[in-house]
Amino acid sequence: KEAAQIAATIGRTFDYGLLMAIADRPEADLVTSLDKLAEAELVFCRGRPPEATYTFKHALVRDAAYESLLMSRRQDLHGKIADALAAIFPETAEAQPELLAHHYTQAGDLLAASEKWLLAGDRSARRAANREAIAQLRRGLDLVRKTEEGPRRWRLELDLVMTLGGCLRTLKGWIDKETVECVSQARRLCELTDDNSYRGVIGIGEYTIHLLRGELAKAVETGRDLVRLAKDNSGVAPYTGHRAAGATLVHMGRFDEAQRHLEAGLSDYDPSSERQTVHKIGYYSGVTLYSYLAHALWFRGFPDQSLDSLNCAISLAEEQRHPPSQAFALFQACFHHSPLMRNDDVALRVAIARFQNLAQEGGFATWSAFVESLQACLACESGGASTGFETVLQNLKWWKINAGVLVLPALYEMLARVQFSLGRKGDALRNVDAAIDLSDRVGEQLFTGELHRRRGDLLSGDGSHGAETREACYEKALAIARDQSSPTRELRAANSLARLWADQGERQKAQEMLAPLYGWFTEGFATPDLKEAKALLDDLS
Repeated sequence: KEAAQIAATIGRTFDYGLLMAIADRPEADLVTSLDKLAEAELVFCRGRPPEATYTFKHALVRDAAYESLLMSRRQDLHGKIADALAAIFPETAEAQPELLAHHYTQAGDLLAASEKWLLAGDRSARRAANREAIAQLRRGLDLVRKTEEGPRRWRLELDLVMTLGGCLRTLKGWIDKETVECVSQARRLCELTDDNSYRGVIGIGEYTIHLLRGELAKAVETGRDLVRLAKDNSGVAPYTGHRAAGATLVHMGRFDEAQRHLEAGLSDYDPSSERQTVHKIGYYSGVTLYSYLAHALWFRGFPDQSLDSLNCAISLAEEQRHPPSQAFALFQACFHHSPLMRNDDVALRVAIARFQNLAQEGGFATWSAFVESLQACLACESGGASTGFETVLQNLKWWKINAGVLVLPALYEMLARVQFSLGRKGDALRNVDAAIDLSDRVGEQLFTGELHRRRGDLLSGDGSHGAETREACYEKALAIARDQSSPTRELRAANSLARLWADQGERQKAQEMLAPLYGWFTEGFATPDLKEAKALLDDLS
């Protein structure tokens, strides 16, 4: 009976070596007891001691033996099992920290159990098994919060919170309530422990939350604070602050300044420096730096260089074999090739397919909502406008609730694009106006010029508006592009304005405006905007 009780504490399947280590009985007595259990067909045996492994015939048999133990004896055995696993079977302990976590939990050693749940969650997070990791980390947090306040508890709680936050933001997004709470708790725990080792990681979380909420000035300031901290030898990596400031400045339409930050971040970036913490910040900083540099370069008139930078982001993510980083890079590729930017349908379809193949395994709900909407817009070309409208509308509603306001103007524009395909020009115009209004209120100027140009397109041919109104929209788009030092945007707006002027018989005026803009470019001649400008100039000459 005693042998069965001890074995049941190990589990339904138990190893002879582990049982011998904790049984505190002569080996001959233990072997005899196990033989009797096998003869009674209560357990099955594979192999012979000391290499034998045993399994209870029925879970009910194991449960009955386990429940017959007094609670104090049960706790004592669980503690001995955990200690024996750590001391005698280190390979098992390392490969299955959740096993030790279970035994320390049952032993009532809450701090030791929390440490092992952290190891288990960290191990799951590193292989992108985020749902499994979240369950393990929540278990650890529940236990550690039952222990006495003090430095050991605070440090352990901080590690658990940081790892949990990384998993949550990958699966549920940065502004999910629990994700935000993790960042807030981490900041409090850092102050309690007076430990700056997580300051950069927490800063990434704070800047991203500000960014997605549309608090762009706060996001930039967080980035600049991190840059200053890096100069003070605080343990914050320099690229951390440049990542935060550079990405935010792209969304603000300040592309020159953004490029300087992003290139500064890449100048000393080494992915190996993040390998131990990447699952706590979501994805590699280098992927963010390269992706946003690609956007900045495109706006600044260097389409080929921007594509090189985008490919670097994707390659880096693939080299690190880190699914969240791969998904982020492919999401950014979809964004980059969308009609709001490069407008390359072929590259967009490839990026969408690659992203969705990866998302089947990992979730990535926020990015998936955006990519699905892009795919719905593409489907309009083959008669899928009705289904596409419902997809984009539902994703827009979901985004408002779960993903904040950043990039929301793009979803309004996608909805307008589908509505236009359905012949609902008035509704499309109202959604473009909603996108412009939101961009102005939040300060996200990434799309504003293009939205004004799209407004002009929608007014085209509408009997309730005159040509002068369309011209004003195109000129507004042109002025915004010039203010942002964005030759690419300027050329697109100029293409629309030149075509309007040509239709009105002012061909020379159109040619004189468009020619110097086209002549400024030294690369990217295969992109849609430059090809359109070349064809238009050939027609005007």
